[in-house]
Amino acid sequence: MMSGLFRLIFYILVFYIIYQVIRFFQALKRIQSRPKKTNPSLSSQIMVKDEICQTYLPQDEALSLTYQGKTHYFCSEKCRQRFLTEAKKEKT
Repeated sequence: MMSGLFRLIFYILVFYIIYQVIRFFQALKRIQSRPKKTNPSLSSQIMVKDEICQTYLPQDEALSLTYQGKTHYFCSEKCRQRFLTEAKKEKT
């Protein structure tokens, strides 16, 4: 009876260790797949304004578009598309 109990405890311990090892490697994989964050001290200190949503963001993080000789900056692809849609409406 006691050897059966020890065997059960042993199997539970082995499965727990295997579970922890798997979790460790999954976490390691998630960390490696994350995009690298830039060092804030190396980031551009120039702030630009998104003309659509009126937000300011660092120039090196912004999407840019040169339209009619002027460079416009956007915080997202959605704002850039909205700008292009509005520019087409103004043309017609």
